[in-house]
Amino acid sequence: MPKLADNARRAMQKQIDFIYSLKDDSNKSDYFDYDYEHEGAVIKLMNAESMLPEEITEEFRDIIINEVAEVVESAANSEGWRGFDKYAAWLADHGFPPERWPRDARDREDFPEPLRRLVNEQGDKEKGLDRAIIKYCIEKTELYDGDSGKMKPDVYGRCDLIQKYFEGRLPDVDPKIMTCGIVGMVDSYSSKSIDHQVYRYNDYIQTIREIGQSNANRLGEELGITHFSDWSPEVLRGTLHILETGRTESGNPATIIIRGFTGDHNGAAYKYHNIKSTDMFAVEIGHTDMLSGIVEKLERAGVNSNTFYAVILFGHGSEDAFTMSFGERISPDSQEWRNKKGLRDLVTALVIDTIVLNSCHPLVREEDRFEPLTLGKGFQRRRGAVVAISKAFPWTRVVSGLDGVTYDWVDETGYANIETRDDEGDGTFTMAETWNGWTCVYEKGADRQ
Repeated sequence: MPKLADNARRAMQKQIDFIYSLKDDSNKSDYFDYDYEHEGAVIKLMNAESMLPEEITEEFRDIIINEVAEVVESAANSEGWRGFDKYAAWLADHGFPPERWPRDARDREDFPEPLRRLVNEQGDKEKGLDRAIIKYCIEKTELYDGDSGKMKPDVYGRCDLIQKYFEGRLPDVDPKIMTCGIVGMVDSYSSKSIDHQVYRYNDYIQTIREIGQSNANRLGEELGITHFSDWSPEVLRGTLHILETGRTESGNPATIIIRGFTGDHNGAAYKYHNIKSTDMFAVEIGHTDMLSGIVEKLERAGVNSNTFYAVILFGHGSEDAFTMSFGERISPDSQEWRNKKGLRDLVTALVIDTIVLNSCHPLVREEDRFEPLTLGKGFQRRRGAVVAISKAFPWTRVVSGLDGVTYDWVDETGYANIETRDDEGDGTFTMAETWNGWTCVYEKGADRQ
């Protein structure tokens, strides 16, 4: 046995010497040829390490880890980061999990130097590493379900890995703010494709990187904002400008977008990330009562009756109730809407001209009185959440979809088209506007949203 162990050690040392010789010759040969040969040699070293007893491989451990880390660094130069997942998983099994790389690069002296260089990259490689590790975290938490025979997401495990990585990348962001945003984001999107998840989760980290971590904390503390993947940097910069000066950068009237910091079960609010206008003010709330405090902040900033034009109320709805956040369901009753002091303070104090209800089933389907997905000429007496809101605030126009499930597309300016569909998939882009209980076709389209 001692002789076999010695032979194994010599074989590993020979392979390591071969790798070193490749490095010595790398300046004389093509760079890509070196990468290819180096990767092949490292794979042989990894295979040998996996088959031999630990007492033999332990003395080579740091060398092998460093060589695998160098292969990972080289993957950053390849299209699609070829091979990253395999080598990242190997490093995770050997004490260097990718979700901890940013933190470990700062805190651990034994952290492999090739990985430290990669973590400290900026620009495209920095963003590429973010995407690669987010994808790794997603795939690692896809678990086989024996009952269904399919892969299913471990949502809690995914939240944990994503948060560990984001905390390393964004160490100055309040962990409580981060946790709320990550849980909502991952819980609502884990059933989507891996690519869709990568894009959305990556938008979270890139948005905070662009606005700054201190600004992210301020937005979280003052306006409840935690879903940074659902807002663009432009919208959040515009929000901060209004909060500080009481007006928009452009001088144009702004639109307030209000959503719950819970309740978006399917990630529909992600569409607001498309908006690139700074004439926006973003708010996340747990209950409409919180809007009174938002109004006080805005009044201290110096807003006036010309600062805002419209309010978008985003949530999920049925014919029975509108839900912005899990803690509050509002029935289609005008008195109940009128009694929402926070919303009443906001609409009254800021002199809001238009409310856009971005929710499914804003109107009740009344097949005995009206053909589904249609509005006739002139005004109609309809039922539903938009009618209740319009009666609660009779001086304000309420814009919405019709009597069904709604889908909307938002462009860079905030302009939105709302489509309403029925159970059979038939749809219409006709939109409704309601004034003091009277509903008609919204002829202008979704302007100024």
